[in-house]
Amino acid sequence: MSLTYVSEVPQAADSTAVETPPRELKRQATRDKLMVAALVEFRREGVAGAQIEKIVRAAGVARGTFYLHFPTREHVLLELLMDYQRQVAGQLDPSSRAEPRAFLRQVVHAMVECLSREDRELLREMFVAVFRHTAELADKEIELVMVLTAYLEEAGNRGLVRSELEAYETVTMLLPGLFGVMMLDEHEGNSLEALTRRLYRVVDVFAAGLAPPA
Repeated sequence: MSLTYVSEVPQAADSTAVETPPRELKRQATRDKLMVAALVEFRREGVAGAQIEKIVRAAGVARGTFYLHFPTREHVLLELLMDYQRQVAGQLDPSSRAEPRAFLRQVVHAMVECLSREDRELLREMFVAVFRHTAELADKEIELVMVLTAYLEEAGNRGLVRSELEAYETVTMLLPGLFGVMMLDEHEGNSLEALTRRLYRVVDVFAAGLAPPA
């Protein structure tokens, strides 16, 4: 079973919502077709063994169109990461009244649940791509980062997080650590249960550091 790719095209909540321009809808539809076709090829042949010609043929576009949307194969993996984080963020409530340790464990549970649906070799390639393109990702608005930042800001307002900690900066320290553990775990081939326990230990230590002095 594999992680289901979800398009970035926003769905209108009601008839008063601003419509996405037709050109943008067409562009995103092409990107979606390329993304789905690329992931099928990557899962079947591996990233290095994948043939761009097969991807564009399956998507019904010219070869050059692939590179307009994805400069390299690794950019497909970065898009998979962005989608993965959107799906994780969608399972979290930034207004949660849970204490940081419990909330961060919810984050871990959502992450592992999404990971469990993806090919492990493709995950290894994705995590490698993440660390190669860290600076590029820093310029993107990442939904999971926004959700975690909103939660920590609210938790700080309730006195659950040390006042000198800045929420966004804290999140940018937490997530690379979690992804680093997941990349190491994928390399070692451990079970998802073992990965969950390891990630719980990481967020437990992190949550302890967030707590105000007694």
